[in-house]
Order: sequence, then C-alpha cells, then structure tokens
Amino acid sequence: MAAQEKDNAQAVVRPWWHYAILVGLIAQTTTVVIVMRMSFTKQKKEYLPTVAVVMMEIGKMVASVLLLLSEHNGNVDRTVKLIHEEMVVNYKGTLLTAVPALIYTFQTNLLYIASNNLEGAVMQATAQLKILTTALFSVFILGRRLSYVQWGSLLVLMTGVAVIHSKKEDFQKLSSNSTLREDQKHVDNIMTGLMCVILAAITSGFAGVYIEKILKNQGQNEVSLWMRNIQLSTFSLLFATMGAYVKDGDKIEEKGILQGFTAMVWFLVFINGVGGLCVAAVTKYLDSIIKNFAGALSITFTGFISISILHDSEFTMHFVIGCFMVITATVLYASKL
Repeated sequence: MAAQEKDNAQAVVRPWWHYAILVGLIAQTTTVVIVMRMSFTKQKKEYLPTVAVVMMEIGKMVASVLLLLSEHNGNVDRTVKLIHEEMVVNYKGTLLTAVPALIYTFQTNLLYIASNNLEGAVMQATAQLKILTTALFSVFILGRRLSYVQWGSLLVLMTGVAVIHSKKEDFQKLSSNSTLREDQKHVDNIMTGLMCVILAAITSGFAGVYIEKILKNQGQNEVSLWMRNIQLSTFSLLFATMGAYVKDGDKIEEKGILQGFTAMVWFLVFINGVGGLCVAAVTKYLDSIIKNFAGALSITFTGFISISILHDSEFTMHFVIGCFMVITATVLYASKL
C-alpha cells in the first residue's frame, strides 16, 4: 500500500510540458489525417505517398540534427564528433535501432496484404489489438505494473476504437454471406487477412515498447533523445527509400521523384515529420500506452471534424458510442497515473 501511494505521489509531479507534448501529438495526428485526406481529394495531380514518406524521414533527420546542435549550444565540432561517436564508434547501439525500422517495414507489408483480403472496417477494428499487445509487451519487457482499472480501461479503449471504425454491413458479410460457406478461396482470403492484421498488431506493440526501452536509456550510457532520433531515422530513411523504388520506381523514372508535390503535400510532409519527433518525445517522457490513447483521442477529433466541418461523414450510433468509450477509457486510465 505504501509503495502504491508513493507511485501515485510521483505520478502527480509530472512537468507540464509532458502533457503539452501529448496535446501536441493529438493535434498533429488529427491534422495529418485531415490534410492527407484533402491531399488525395482536392489535388488535381497525384503524388507518390512513398516519396512523401522519404521526404518526411529526411526532414525528421535534419530537424534532429539541428535540435542536437542546439542542445550543444551551436557547437558544430562537438555535435559532429558526438554523431560520429554514436553512429560509428558505438555502432552496436546504432544497429539496435535497425530492429524497429525492419519491424515497421514488415508491418506495412502485412497491413497491405490484410487490406487486400479484408473489409476496411473489419481490418481497422481488428488492428486495435495493438492497444493490448503494447500493454502486454510493456509488462514483459519494461516490467511496468498496471492496475485492474488500467487493464479495464485498455479493453474499453480497444473496443471503443473498434466500434468507431465498425460498419454493420461489413461484419454481416463475414457472418451471412453465402460465398463464405461455398467458396473456400474466400474463406482462405479472410483467414489470411486476419492472420496478417493480428501479426501486425503484435509487431506494432513490440516495436513501440522496444523503441521506448531504447529512448529511455536504461543502460549506463546516456544518449540524447535527438541522437536516438538520428539513429532511428537513418534506418527508416534507408528502408523508406528502398520501398519507394520497389513500389514506384517506374513512376519516379517517368515523371520524377517530386511529381505532384504542392504546398499542401509539403505541409503534410512537414507535420508528419513533427509528428515523428512528438511520438519520440511522448514515448521517452511518458510511455507507449499513453501514445495509443493519444491516437484514439485523435480518431474521435478527426471524426468530429469530418462530420461538422468537412461534411464527408455523418453521425452514427456507432460513432457516438465509440467516442464515449474512448473518452471514458482515457479518463479511467489517467486517474491511475
């Protein structure tokens, strides 16, 4: 009991800027979804999303270098020496950051396969298993302890987000469509899609907690957050560039790498890069579970904006119930921080 009271007392004294970063992440995630939707629907020329990811990683790396430089009072020599030491001399630490980059690349391919075999709402609902897998890996890898209320709030959060994404007609296709019984190939497609999205949720949870372990520097050598970001961006940029040329190599050779890039697309690249820095900061100073809550709250805000401002969606009972569950779960989890 005394230990629990001590933990609660420590939780109360979080600096205000921890929560400012969290609010910033929620705002950034909401903005990204809205701007991304507009970039696909309002633009006359199509751009290559794979190239946008590459540009985002470049921007994130440049920003991390500048922030690291600022951390050392603008001393270029000292900053360059530190980057060389951490990237080359202490190469083992750098190689550790390749793990989440590889996992996220694998996860993207899994979701691509799942999207070709499942209805969109079913895929989105099943993908919310990442909320539970993140919590489980936090317990097993980081030794984090969660109260019964927090476990309950995670279940409510996962269900709430799934309800927001769900469409009754999509799930009816899984249970009452005659082809499900008659066409074995269709059944196999559904099983393949479900297995891929479940595996993606598991890898997402592991990668998020793995990055948290790296960023929180539980070893003896203290490494700057921005230095870790440079290491992570190095491999992310490598895999993103490979992915862009594998998927869109022909289009890049035909029309150029920056085809379709407008001010809106560059703004999207910018806020995505900012989001990457916010995610790293939230993961380091808060945790991966809270990051999932930020994502869930962003979904509700995006829904409200889509309905009330963009008018490309409508209020449904699923949306109202799901939002209520997300907000309730957030309040319950926060009450035990």
